[in-house]
Amino acid sequence: MAMFFGMNIKTREEREKEYKEYTLKIFPYGEQQRDRVRLLLSTMLPKEDPVSLLMYYIQLKEKLIDHPELTVFDAEDSLQSMRFLLRSLEMRAVVYAILEADQSIGESLSYPSSQQLRSAADIYMKQLRPLR
Repeated sequence: MAMFFGMNIKTREEREKEYKEYTLKIFPYGEQQRDRVRLLLSTMLPKEDPVSLLMYYIQLKEKLIDHPELTVFDAEDSLQSMRFLLRSLEMRAVVYAILEADQSIGESLSYPSSQQLRSAADIYMKQLRPLR
């Protein structure tokens, strides 16, 4: 890392290393896991922007990884900057259901079916409260 006009400038190798570490933190099973999550999100919420969905999912998952004492509801409450992405209770419930499934999968990446995830999302829908 070099200093340039008072700013830390990272080398390409440093940036790539940080990106790999961060990616493995969020998706420990690699790109296949990320792609599978992206597919589930876009399949279950086809009217939503897939990039925004994945960004929201990643931010929420990172908060839960960094603060395991938080519930998914508390983690979401702390993501003030992501509020613009939250269009509906359904969106929040589906993301919660996929997050829950993602935390218990293994290398096989055997996610529940869309129907099973929808059932889990329905349970979350009953627990959701409007954002503050």
